[in-house]
Amino acid sequence: MLGILLLCGLGSAAAAQSSVERLLDAARARVLEHTVFQADSLAVEFSRVDPAGLPEDCVFELGPAGTGARGALPVCVRMDDRIIRRFSLGWKLRSWHRVPVARRELERNEILAADMLCLSLRETTKIDSGDIVDCETLLGQRLKRRTAAGSAILEHQVLPVPDVFRNQQLTLWYRGDGIELRVPARVERSARVGEMVPVRLEDSGKRLQALLLSPGLAVLEMNP
Repeated sequence: MLGILLLCGLGSAAAAQSSVERLLDAARARVLEHTVFQADSLAVEFSRVDPAGLPEDCVFELGPAGTGARGALPVCVRMDDRIIRRFSLGWKLRSWHRVPVARRELERNEILAADMLCLSLRETTKIDSGDIVDCETLLGQRLKRRTAAGSAILEHQVLPVPDVFRNQQLTLWYRGDGIELRVPARVERSARVGEMVPVRLEDSGKRLQALLLSPGLAVLEMNP
């Protein structure tokens, strides 16, 4: 009889352990992307996870900070009040370290991942943590975003999508004094239709101001 009770007890414990392991495996499976976040000088590796299954106000470490290890269980890290909290299943952060904010060069069109939104830098630039960078989504939406540790994004401002981008080719049109000219040129900055933009003639390199009439046509406001 005692043996039967022991076997039942061991079976129940094994079943409970199996349930916990399945729950942890499901939590790991919800990890969608991996990057590095730096807040309050604490360097913590984290991954975004499905908010349907885990707290939305937290990020989760997959291993000791800076190691890139993926075997550890996720750990909840609060960003707003510098509190490192226990994960709901009782696991806690095992290690962390302080690092200086590194200045590095981000290449043009380097992909940044933040909040599941893919971004690309519009220009090559050197940035510090907290700098504002000009980004563009893969769908063409322009954003200005504040950075942390190079790739994590803290806040953003949505900008209108320009009709033309820097160095885009268009036709420069001039009509006056009995003549009409249509010459190829390139815009010097991103702009929307109706704006005055600096343009550069392709044949001579001369720079002029023109009114953008459409994404492919600008009209001179002065005699060339």
